[in-house]
Parts: sequence; structure tokens; C-alpha cells
Amino acid sequence: MADVHAQDPQYWEHPDQFRLEHFLDEQGNFASQKEGFLPFGTGRRSCLGESLTRMELFLFSSALLQNFTFSAPEGCEVNLEEDPRLPSIRLAPDQNIVITPRTKKD
Repeated sequence: MADVHAQDPQYWEHPDQFRLEHFLDEQGNFASQKEGFLPFGTGRRSCLGESLTRMELFLFSSALLQNFTFSAPEGCEVNLEEDPRLPSIRLAPDQNIVITPRTKKD
């Protein structure tokens, strides 16, 4: 199901841009119950696997960042503009990324 509120100016100050502050509260913490952002649903029909999903995403992302360095190839610019191929679904443009294993320090 597409997120129908993802680009609604009623919920987002800049709906056409990805801005991290859209998902943070006044103290800089993740605002999981923000109106207009309900990836796991709400109420009685909310996803039972939400806490497991959040934990798995944290572990997966942490392991990637701990074991690899991510960078753009020499001479390439990183394009952060959106590539809207489907309505209300945001797709990032194709990127060339160099993923280098980190060396273990003894």
C-alpha cells in the first residue's frame, strides 16, 4: 500500500524533499507517532512485528556501518534529487557507490 500522506503539504513542511527533521521531535528524537507517518499502521490493526522490524533494521544498519566504508567513486557526484517514477512512491536515483571493507585494528 502506498503512503498517501507522503507528499501531503498538510503533514510535511517540504513534502517534495527528504528532510530528516520531518521525522524528529523538538528534542531531536525519532517521532514514531508523527501524524502523516504511519509505516506500520495504527490502532488495533497496527503491525505486531513493528518492534522486531525496528530492532532488525538497527542491527543490520549497524553491522553494515561497522564493517564497511561507503563512498562515491572518484570524480562522481552524489545525486540526492528524487526520481519520481511512480506516484506517491519515492525512489532514489541510481547511484554508483564504492563499498570498502574496513580493516580490523588489533
